[in-house]
Amino acid sequence: MTEKKIPPVVTPVSDPKLKKALEEASDIFSSRSEDYNEVSNDIKGTEEFLRSKGIKDVFTFDFDRRNLQVMPIEYTSDGPFEYYREGLDWRFDHKSKKFRLMVTDYLCWCEPLPDIDPRDPNPPITEFAWYILETRPLMEHPIQTRVFYHPKLEQFIHYFSATLKNHKAEGKIYNGQICVPTLSIDGLKGERFYDHVKDDHIIASKDNFLVEEGMVIQKINPGGTSTTPPGTTRKVPATEAEIKRFEKRIKDLKDEAEAKEDWDNYGI
Repeated sequence: MTEKKIPPVVTPVSDPKLKKALEEASDIFSSRSEDYNEVSNDIKGTEEFLRSKGIKDVFTFDFDRRNLQVMPIEYTSDGPFEYYREGLDWRFDHKSKKFRLMVTDYLCWCEPLPDIDPRDPNPPITEFAWYILETRPLMEHPIQTRVFYHPKLEQFIHYFSATLKNHKAEGKIYNGQICVPTLSIDGLKGERFYDHVKDDHIIASKDNFLVEEGMVIQKINPGGTSTTPPGTTRKVPATEAEIKRFEKRIKDLKDEAEAKEDWDNYGI
């Protein structure tokens, strides 16, 4: 039995001009709300379709919605360098325990190739790996994000299916792919494909150093096809050099605090 929707209670407006404006805009706003519902339903339908086909392969498409490049001034620098990308993924969601359309923030390690044309807006690079910083279902993102990705679902599905088909035709093992659209100097559009990695990227955070226990907390950024849940941390014994660095940092912070206190009390 379908539950009947109860219309929201709206406080009456007394201003006649405002009341008229709201009445005239009513259908427009209702139509917009229906558009939002259609966007969400299409996303849910796409997820249900892929799950009904038993698809458990990772695929990422970079639609260039958000990216931050931290690169050398010269493309021919020895590197490597890192940058940050956002991708639309089909991947396993550790929270819901099922595959879903996910929006993922990646830390990308790469190295520029020698003899690169500085005019090239997309210089060829050797990708080391894309590591997951954060990922969550597209359906849990703000409506603006869902509206952005909604018209791109057709392209996502097309490239996902074509990539699987090509791997099978060429006898290759599919281990997860990343598709990155490109633009050449001549304005010709294309795309590059990279393999996802299974290895994790481990970072020791100085802010989370536990000197009393002689341990250090490591943050793990999973590889694209790693089974490690994003946000995983672990405690490992600290090295002697790490302990000395941390003790020096604590002393420097203490000296800074004392110096500030002396300055604040100066002349009182």
